[in-house]
Amino acid sequence: MKMVAMLLALTCFATAALADDPQECATGQGTYISGTVTSAPIFKHGKMQRGAELSHTHITLRADQDQNTYDVAIDNVFTSGYDGSAVVPSPLNTIAANDRLSVCGQPFPGGIHWVHTDCGDAPTSSSPDGFVKKIDGNGQSGPNMEGNQKYCYIFGHSTQFRATMKTALRANLVSITQNTAVASAIEKDDYLPDPTRTPGVASPDVTQTNINQTICVKGWAKPRHPASSYTTNLKRQQMNELGLSGSVADYEEDHLISIELGGDPTDPRNLWPEPWNGSLGAHVKDKLENRLNALVCNGELTLEAAQRAIATNWIAAYCKYMPDAASSMPNCVQTMAK
Repeated sequence: MKMVAMLLALTCFATAALADDPQECATGQGTYISGTVTSAPIFKHGKMQRGAELSHTHITLRADQDQNTYDVAIDNVFTSGYDGSAVVPSPLNTIAANDRLSVCGQPFPGGIHWVHTDCGDAPTSSSPDGFVKKIDGNGQSGPNMEGNQKYCYIFGHSTQFRATMKTALRANLVSITQNTAVASAIEKDDYLPDPTRTPGVASPDVTQTNINQTICVKGWAKPRHPASSYTTNLKRQQMNELGLSGSVADYEEDHLISIELGGDPTDPRNLWPEPWNGSLGAHVKDKLENRLNALVCNGELTLEAAQRAIATNWIAAYCKYMPDAASSMPNCVQTMAK
């Protein structure tokens, strides 16, 4: 009898422990699923960002909730064993078929991603505070396999990264930051988009080999701009998510990689609400976009280099590539964009 009571107590404890995960996920603004792994982890390469490869580990999971199979896309940089190698890092490499997992993240058609820490930011439905946990034989979930915050700086989320970026802007753009309004805007990161939400996305239709038939043709970009109804609705949504003040008229829904540089016209990851006014407003970036287009079309700069420069830090790119940078931004430091 005592043994039965003990087993019942352990079962209740394990069930309660696992039951905490859905609540934790709800608090983190994520979508929760649990289930059984149906395939071993697979490594997939990703793009480079601030010196780290954004590779992924993919597994398939049959969900308890609906018995559907989901592709779980896991960012390797949030694991404790990530070192940039082209392998499934620890502890993800311990996952095997028939293991049980507890997962919190953001759904996409056929799968779920964003199953990682949000680096201490306030979670939202579009950037939840997610997790991947193993469920042991007793039904208890373990620690978050995606809780490492060492590389949060590459996404611009960490306090350390933000402080570094703001210090650099103040030091290298002194003449601009003396303007109180502009300094305030930089303090809020208004002039540089969040690189996690807006990394910049290039269109696959534009390549180095076809620039003379695409972006270098006068008027080519104009008909490819999305309808204002789409960009205005997206701008309102993003302003709300970012907590930006003012009216929609105060911002341009800007393509981080402009269409004139082969940027994707409609992908939300390439669009962000950019302030119109101020010494670093949208009109300044427009000049840079025209300049980079000319450099690419004259053969002085590759398409990929132009796209990378404007997506990484357009202010630094202005300092590097604009002929009037020395006069309009006297304290630009050319090495910022290198």
